[in-house]
Amino acid sequence: MNTRKLAMTSVMAALMCLAGMLLHWFPGLIPFSVLPVLVFMAGIILGAEYGAMAIFSSHIFI
Repeated sequence: MNTRKLAMTSVMAALMCLAGMLLHWFPGLIPFSVLPVLVFMAGIILGAEYGAMAIFSSHIFI
């Protein structure tokens, strides 16, 4: 495993968790969910393998 990609995977998972919590804390702040945008960004930036790891690891915490 590449250390840089693994660190970027954990940052992307943390961003997904934060976006999911923002929807619960401030329901009127964002009129739509930002999570699909972050899922696409994870796939584009990290690639298929690491993007999937970021998505599945963020779903453990949400």
